[in-house]
Amino acid sequence: MKYLPQLVALILLTVTGIAPGNAATRSRDVNADPALYSTDWRTTGPPGGDVRGLVVDPTNPDRFYFGTLDGQIYTSSDAGKNWQLLYNFGKPRLFVDHIIVDPRNPRVLYVGAHRHKEPGGFFKSTDGGQTFRESPELKNEAIHSLAQSDSDPSTLIAGTFNGIFRSDNAGDSWQTLPTSNVQNLFHVESLAIDPRSANIIYAGTWYLPFKSTDGGQTWRSIKTGIIDDSDIFAIDIDPRDPNHIIASACSGIYESKTAGESWKKVQGIWYLKGSNMGKEIKGIPEDLVDFDGNGKYSSPEFTWMGRYGPTAIKFLDSDKLGSQYENDLFVGDVHNGNIYHFDLNNSRTALSLRGSLADKVANSTSELKDVIFARGFGGITDLKVGNDGYLYVLSYVHGSIYRILPS
Repeated sequence: MKYLPQLVALILLTVTGIAPGNAATRSRDVNADPALYSTDWRTTGPPGGDVRGLVVDPTNPDRFYFGTLDGQIYTSSDAGKNWQLLYNFGKPRLFVDHIIVDPRNPRVLYVGAHRHKEPGGFFKSTDGGQTFRESPELKNEAIHSLAQSDSDPSTLIAGTFNGIFRSDNAGDSWQTLPTSNVQNLFHVESLAIDPRSANIIYAGTWYLPFKSTDGGQTWRSIKTGIIDDSDIFAIDIDPRDPNHIIASACSGIYESKTAGESWKKVQGIWYLKGSNMGKEIKGIPEDLVDFDGNGKYSSPEFTWMGRYGPTAIKFLDSDKLGSQYENDLFVGDVHNGNIYHFDLNNSRTALSLRGSLADKVANSTSELKDVIFARGFGGITDLKVGNDGYLYVLSYVHGSIYRILPS
């Protein structure tokens, strides 16, 4: 194959097949092997749109709720067999990421929403989702995380694009917590509250995790063992041992058994420090999972230093954008909305990098100027070459698909 890319070392795995058998029989067999159950997934719920948050009523395991990326909440009262629209906020492209059902009264719902970097707001319902009241204090906030205290359910914490807010009266009013003087304590992606105390709060940002032990009045970074500039997507506390915490990040999954004081990687990418960045790795690092010897990894072909999220990659097997781009590599960035363009060497075994990128590392945005092909897509999640030969871009922030045409 003339244009087969040879940039990424493939991981070859052999998976033993399991005959699916009869799904109905398996679903009724409570003693079935969990591995067999995992092969039995069925589509449920209304068609269309993305599900952004799914929660179960803590007082009724048959009652489900989920939010969408178009400002809607759906509910099911029969464990997901049937769904109906519960509420429409009437705000297109509103990401309803967080729904909390109050364990004291299941008719009380708390909702946090955002439009990526743009405001979404906080909403509270006291009638099971028939009506909602918007919080005036959070009206201009993009809420990316929301948590309720187990020890004091009246305490809610909201993480936003700008900082962290606290409510001690079940969301009726909110106060801003002092975070502006803490470096990188904004863009709060995840939150968790220690089940023993509403004053112990964990916050994950686009950069690092943080912890407060005084209700959010002071904060400190708890990054020991975590790769710098790791986007902390989620934080979960073990209810049986609150010192045991799991964090999911863009650089891997991390575990702490010391209440966040130190972390150990469970799974994820590895990285090179200092002058070794981008150079050949001799052997497999100890903490890199190698799939029982069946995995093979290459050294990084290119590394972005800083807040970048390469989420889409495509070889343009077309000359519709001009012969100078034919069969070149294009990469989409979910954080910055950029498309990067890379030439390949003559043998198509590596990127052709020059100047400040010759070391295979982009140390700053200015070093990327020569490889930025296009900007302004918000957050790119996919790139495709259409049947017409043009490059198509999927932007989840804009909720749109773009086609790139030559000027």
